[in-house]
Order: sequence, then C-alpha cells, then structure tokens
Amino acid sequence: MAPLPLPQLAQEMVNAEWNSLLLNMDKLDLFAQQQELPSHIQALVRDARSFAYHYLAFFKEVPSERLQQDATDDWTVLHQARELLLNEWDTVRHALEQRTNKHYLATLQALDQLAKESLQALLPIQSEKTTTYLHKLYDVTRFAFSQTPIIGAPYSAIHLPESWLSIPHEAGHYIFWNSTTTMGEFAKFYATLEQAVISALSETLSQRQAVGHFRRTGEIYRQWLVWLNEIFADIYGTLIAGPAIGWSMQRLLRSRLNRLDLYHIHNDPTHPDPYIRPFIHIATLRHMARLSPSNEFAEQMMTAADEQESSWRQSWPDGDPAKSLFTPDNWGSMDELLEQDLPAIISALMNVKLSNLDRTLAEYFIDNLLYTPELHQRIVEAVLQLVQGNAVIGVESKLEMSTIAQLAIINGADPAFVRSTFGFETELHPPQFDPERKQQFEDFLRNVTGQAERSDQQQAWRRVLDGVVSEIAEHSHTHVHKH
Repeated sequence: MAPLPLPQLAQEMVNAEWNSLLLNMDKLDLFAQQQELPSHIQALVRDARSFAYHYLAFFKEVPSERLQQDATDDWTVLHQARELLLNEWDTVRHALEQRTNKHYLATLQALDQLAKESLQALLPIQSEKTTTYLHKLYDVTRFAFSQTPIIGAPYSAIHLPESWLSIPHEAGHYIFWNSTTTMGEFAKFYATLEQAVISALSETLSQRQAVGHFRRTGEIYRQWLVWLNEIFADIYGTLIAGPAIGWSMQRLLRSRLNRLDLYHIHNDPTHPDPYIRPFIHIATLRHMARLSPSNEFAEQMMTAADEQESSWRQSWPDGDPAKSLFTPDNWGSMDELLEQDLPAIISALMNVKLSNLDRTLAEYFIDNLLYTPELHQRIVEAVLQLVQGNAVIGVESKLEMSTIAQLAIINGADPAFVRSTFGFETELHPPQFDPERKQQFEDFLRNVTGQAERSDQQQAWRRVLDGVVSEIAEHSHTHVHKH
C-alpha cells in the first residue's frame, strides 16, 4: 500500500489540528454555561469561539491560485494562523478554568474588583467586563476578538494584597490601547502623544549645552518615545493609587536589583531604566500637587514625592547612583534627565486628550475622578491604625485595601499583621521531611554545582543566579504585556 503524498498528509494534519481546537472551544463554551460563570467570562469564550470559526473560513474563502503566494502553501498559512490564535485562547482558557477552583476564587473576585475600580472613571462599560487570572506575573492582554480587559497576576497575589498595586499600572496600559476604537484613531492618538513628548523635550534640551548637535537630540527623542507606553501606564497608576504605587515600585526594584543592575537601556530598550523608573511616580506626584485645588492635599503629595526621592537616592550602599551613572550619547547628567526632561514629559502627557474620551488625564484628576483627597485621608487614617497595631475593618474597596496594606508596611507595621487583618493567610505549614527527600535535594545540589561543601555549593549557585538577575530586574513590576 503506497503512502499518501506528503502535501496531502500535511493538509490533513493541519485540518485535524484546527478541528481539535474548535471542538475544545465548543466544549469549554458549554462548560462555562453549565458552571454559571459571570456573563462577561462566558461572552469572552463565545467571542473567541466565534472569531476562530470566522478566522478559519477567511483563509478558505479565496482559492490559493488567486493569492499568488506560490512560496507559501495554504496549510502552512493555516498552521501559523492557528498558532497565533492559540496564544490568545490559552489565556482565555486559564482564566475560565481558574474560576472553578475554590482556592483561587476569592482572590480572583477581589482582583476583578480592583481592576474594575482602576478603569471605572474612564471606561465604565469595559470595567464591568474586567477579568483577572493567575500565572507568572502581572500583565495585560488585548485580544483580536474582544475589548474585554483581562489582567494577569502572579500566584503570590493570593497572599500579598500590597502587591496588587501593579493592577492600576496594567489598567494604564489598557487605557493607552483602548481610549480609541479603530487602528486609525489609535495611530492619530499615538502621534499626538509623540508630538507632545518631542515638544516638551525640545524646550528642555534647548537650554542644555551638553546635548549639542541633532544626532544626540534625535537619540534622546527616540529613547523617551520608546518608553512612552510604560511611562503612560506609570502615570495612570499613580493617578489611581497615589503615593502607594511609587513605594511599591521601589520595594520591588530594591528587592531584585544590585548596584550594577541599575542601568539597562541597552538590555531592555522598551522599559525605563530601573534607576529612572521610580522618578516617574515621583514626578507624577509633584504634578498632582501642582494641579490640586486643595492646598492640604497638594502638600501631602509633595511631601510623599520628596520622601520617595530621598529614599530611592539614599537606598544604595554607595550613595546616590545619579552622581555616577552615565547617560548615552552625552544626553546630559542623570539629574538633568530627572529634574528637567521627565517632569516636562509627564506634564505633556497628562495634557493630551484621550481621543474618544475627549478629556485629558489632568482633567480627570482635577475633577476628582481618580485619586482624591477624601480617598487619601481615609487611607492615611487606616495606615495609622495598622502602624499602631490596631486592626482595620470595613474596607470594601480593593484599591483602598491594597494601598493601605502597602503604606502600612512601608511605615513600619508588621507585614504579617497587615495581611492577616485583611483576611490573608500568613502562617506556613511545611510538610514533614523524610530522609529520602532530603537526600534527593542534596543530590540535586551536588549534581548542579559540582561541589560537595555547602559554602562551595552556595557560591556556585550564586553565580548561576547572577546570570538571571538582570532578566528579573527588567521584568520587575509588570514588565511583560501580551499584545
């Protein structure tokens, strides 16, 4: 019996893979209905399923001879299309299946509420559909088939409410992408943001003698524009969560960085340097102070900014890194970037209208639709109670809870007490270790390090970890976003 021609077998395999994916979607759609999951989660599954059927039909509607793509077989195109769709479907599947796990459900519902609160003022309709799920880190996904916000959080979020302040940052990414409804509108909005940054920088650079010729100014424009998405999300997160998110950033970076990891322009060009990153929050707090009609609130925001700047500059063993960090292509000193360029950029971005929303971030803040003096006062009072060792009850807002938790820990409250006050488990229950499992671990250490003595094993293992420190630093505080 002669085997079928390879092209025919390839076509059959791709068709079978597509059919398997569509069957899986059908089954999960039925499962979502039977579990009586929230309507917006059911709609997300249905949107994905509908898109997949239309997507497959799209590639089969036009005969291959009309496409004039002799170099690419039809089944190769279908395989690549399926791979792209699977990346998005996998996120939907995780989000749906986790809703049936009782261990995760309370945390997911709380994260849903926080994400909703973070989007409510600007996108009230989308905020009602917000979905969260657990995986490796904080991120946000935008789908080809839906505008439903779906935000990922690390599994540590189950026990660390203070870490939830990454969600307002992710909401900022969603606002950045979805304040428009078409790609054409987004292109115009993005061009407006770029021009605002360039105009702001032109003004500061014109007074800086060190910059010199156009090649250097062009490089400065390019680098700040590459960071635009992250800067916008950091600004928005600060406008939603106030000073607490800046402290959250500093804690995360300081726990992951050593002195040599502060500068990463060439390693991670799309994210601001780790040393610069906290100054985005600091400069935003100062801009909030300048905009606020409340003198008391303005003073509180300015004080918080000063405290954060002092803490960040002095938290390194050899003093302020800004005095020794270089800048590429003679941009000027690090202090000039932080004290001139960055505040000008933040002011410019906050005064750009958010396209279809027809308002600026500054206007949302001035109108008390984001972080308000009343919210700040409630947080301050609750933090004081926790620092004094008194429990806080009746905090319904998850945004308030996470900001209170972060600020209380920053101000010296016992972290375990803070977490337990809000109902999070803090006590470890280690398993009973038997000699065989202990020996397995010892064998693992010897095999990996090639050393027998514990001190030699630790030194060898530290060298292994040093190889990934930079990667960890670059992915601190929501550094991955699936587009």
